Amino acid sequence: MNTIKFLGTAGARYVVSKQIRASGGIFMELEGHRVLVDPGPGCTVKLAESQPKIDPTDVDVIMLTHKHIDHANDVNAVIDGMTGGGFNRKGMLIAPDDALEGDPVVLRYHRNFLDEILTAKKGLECDLGGLKIEVPLEMKHTVRTFGYRFSTGSGTISLIPDTAYFPEIAPIMKADIVILNVVLARNKGGIFHLDIEDSKKILSEMRPRIGILTHFGMSLIEKKPWELAPEIGKELGITVIAASDGMSINMEEVLCVN
Repeated sequence: MNTIKFLGTAGARYVVSKQIRASGGIFMELEGHRVLVDPGPGCTVKLAESQPKIDPTDVDVIMLTHKHIDHANDVNAVIDGMTGGGFNRKGMLIAPDDALEGDPVVLRYHRNFLDEILTAKKGLECDLGGLKIEVPLEMKHTVRTFGYRFSTGSGTISLIPDTAYFPEIAPIMKADIVILNVVLARNKGGIFHLDIEDSKKILSEMRPRIGILTHFGMSLIEKKPWELAPEIGKELGITVIAASDGMSINMEEVLCVN
């Protein structure tokens, strides 16, 4: 069974700092691999509170789309938990180079606990046996940011993280399930995040079997994304849902139905 669980759906500073939505990232069980993407503030708490509880020692791949605090705050704590404080060296980390160099968010101390560290870059492919992870595209954000695609026996998943809109996103990031970080209700210009109209353009061109909106800022939460998403889906003729904290998706079920 391949599943996607949203440990948090918060986007933007205010929503994260006030914990109006949780900011724990996304946990996926794909072809026997347990993958944690963007462990933001409170991720370790959300792993413990998950139903069923997620043991950090079961995680074997950690991925950062970029180094901003709402995506990477708990990465060292998760590495520590995953490896039993370094006594059980294991696992893989995939992260952009600026999360590892200069003023790194992944501490050098904790890097020694891992079996492998891969630097995210366009064109990177990693075959884990049944699960293929790709980095198809670098996004347009204020730090190095990458989209990821996961290929499984059940279908493909694309994660479109924080980015300004640009036309290459749709053709390059196509997948059966598309997860979009949609922070803004309306981008008034100069902000490197997607808004509702951007998400419509991307989903209209991609035509995924299911689109999932997440990573909401306050302006979007006030617009009730759980109501906006099905309206977008009806307009486009595809299934679109808004993620909620703790929501779990069974790939086989949703791709069979949609």
